[in-house]
Amino acid sequence: MIANLVAKSTTIRFKIVTEEALTKIAALFQDLVEEMKREFPNDLVESLYEIRTGNETYSGPSYDEFRKQYEKDYAAENVRLVIQATKAQQQLNPVVSSVTLVLDRNTESSFAVLGQSQKNNWVKGIFSRFNDILSKIPTRNVVLHNVLFEMMVQLLAVFVITTFSVFAANKITSLVNIEYSAVYSFVVIVLLLSNLWAYIARGLIALRNSYYPVVDIRRTPRKRIVLTVLSFIALASGTWAVKYVLDLLVTGK
Repeated sequence: MIANLVAKSTTIRFKIVTEEALTKIAALFQDLVEEMKREFPNDLVESLYEIRTGNETYSGPSYDEFRKQYEKDYAAENVRLVIQATKAQQQLNPVVSSVTLVLDRNTESSFAVLGQSQKNNWVKGIFSRFNDILSKIPTRNVVLHNVLFEMMVQLLAVFVITTFSVFAANKITSLVNIEYSAVYSFVVIVLLLSNLWAYIARGLIALRNSYYPVVDIRRTPRKRIVLTVLSFIALASGTWAVKYVLDLLVTGK
């Protein structure tokens, strides 16, 4: 019955699930299958290994097939491991215990344990064993997915766009002899760059989610080349903008 069940769950974030980590997790689940058979001798214990790599998906009880699919690229879009014990003769709420792990590069990843209330210590024990493995998995991409970081990037972009618009408007004014040409030029340039930035920002978010997702499933952690290049561009743009504003304030040119 649902009233006699207890559950513990956690959301997994900012982790790189390497080959070593996935092997340890799979080993834990294989051990749990045998343990659940002993804990629930009168119930049906089943396991599911599911993995999606590109357009290919394996979903079944075989760890060997799961491993073969993983070893094609040593990476995956989604991994789902499930063990559950059910009372075959009970049609309403037959599940008496379950352990579920979901790892996904695009949506939420989580780990959950469900068990009978009289086996509360057993539930806590499984949860603790998984957390021991999770704590040793490399932590990455925390800063990139922080709202403060996103706000700083947006403010930097606004600052650089505004500064460049002033710079470009001053250059155009010297070439065009029209009243209020600097104002018109500034407005046009800001509008153009603002619309351009809207698409660039979407592209950067897509790039971040593709190369640096909240949870990544790959053989080894990715080198931070993309992050380094983007940081250099942002730093160079910000430095130029600050220098130009200071020169404008000091010299008035």
